Amino acid sequence: MFNFYIFQLCDPVHKKRELPNLFLTWVFYDQDVSYTPVKAAKTSTEFNSSSVYRVVVNDEFMEYLEEVRDTVN
Repeated sequence: MFNFYIFQLCDPVHKKRELPNLFLTWVFYDQDVSYTPVKAAKTSTEFNSSSVYRVVVNDEFMEYLEEVRDTVN
């Protein structure tokens, strides 16, 4: 099992944008899209969110961890 945890997003330019709510999405390995709960956008938004993935640790998965950089959107 692989646990992915997002605690907090710091956005120093938040006051320059009008974002009432915010959520983050990502795709990890061969899994479906994951996302955080929707939160009120602030300069520092706490998500306290985690996703647990069942993966087979093999050469393919290890290569993924070494080569791919996931982006949280």
